[in-house]
Amino acid sequence: MSTQAEFLWVLGPQTTARVYRCYGSFTRSPYSWSDSSDPLYLSVTGNSSSSLPLHTKPNSNSGNPRHLHALVGPSVAFVFLVSFISFLVHHWCPDAKVLCLGQKIQAQDENFPIPIISATPSSVIPWNGSVKILCQGTLESYLYQLEILENLTYKQVEKKLGFQEVAEFIINHMDTNTAGRYQCRYGREHRWSAPSEALELVVTGLYDKPFLSTDGGHVATPGENISFQCSSAYISFDRFSLSRPGGATLSRHRDARLQGDFTLGPVNLSFSGVYRCYGWHSGHPYVWSAPSNALELVVTDTTSQDHTTENWVRMGVAGLVLLALLAILAENRLGPQLPHQEDQQDLPDLSWSWQKSQTEWTFGLTPKDHQGDSWS
Repeated sequence: MSTQAEFLWVLGPQTTARVYRCYGSFTRSPYSWSDSSDPLYLSVTGNSSSSLPLHTKPNSNSGNPRHLHALVGPSVAFVFLVSFISFLVHHWCPDAKVLCLGQKIQAQDENFPIPIISATPSSVIPWNGSVKILCQGTLESYLYQLEILENLTYKQVEKKLGFQEVAEFIINHMDTNTAGRYQCRYGREHRWSAPSEALELVVTGLYDKPFLSTDGGHVATPGENISFQCSSAYISFDRFSLSRPGGATLSRHRDARLQGDFTLGPVNLSFSGVYRCYGWHSGHPYVWSAPSNALELVVTDTTSQDHTTENWVRMGVAGLVLLALLAILAENRLGPQLPHQEDQQDLPDLSWSWQKSQTEWTFGLTPKDHQGDSWS
């Protein structure tokens, strides 16, 4: 049964010729139209130049609603995108400078430095031990979050609320569940900072300790290379780590699965200290064995020792020379002063003259040297 509807459109004033078509649709499917009707050509009399010739038939696809719908969607999206970008540019840059938006975004990133994560006293913790994780942000940071990597995704461990530059997260009991790869971030101005670099926390003591040895001895000189061997007689580890002074660790992989070789060098004075090694499995990289026996390495500076010996020799020689000079001077000062024999003949008899003078004074006589004087 055909249905016919009549609609009245008022068009005008008409100045040029037009071609008209109509379509049908249902209210429940407003975007699904019927095929176009036959074209209706309307011409305007009195203006032959603008009239459309009756034999000219326009392109039948020009009024197809499907083509119109395919063009309208991208056009609307493009207009919306241009309007949104224009709004951002005018909002951030009153002078309508395009580069201003990028400069403001860069300035915001500089105000949000990447946090720094660290562990104290060490990132290698014995079984059931405690560790403190520090996350350093900015003074304006009001929220800190600690995260751990699980199944390739970082998950929240703990949050700290309050304005502070450094937040502390404490793990009281280290085990296989708390060992792993950590990162932190801070919140400021209603947004999160970028995550920090990764911090790897290792728990030790799950397996028996390996044995650490060296071929070159415990004493080395600067410039030498030192080789360490970390071996396990009973457990087939496929990874070994050597801890050196300062907390740094070196990891090595051995196909033999029973020994790890480490070569250090050329060494200097900073390599002196106590070394230990650990064994672990690649499937559980954060669970290590108990630490091996301690091996102390001493790096001696032979050049400084030679200079020290030479300095001691020089000081000893100088001291001997000084003592000899003092002995000679003392002998000259304290030795007997005896005149020569010919000088003694010219000297008067001092003892006789003194006795004579003493006698003359005693009897009231005038000495020869004081003639003309009288006693009063």
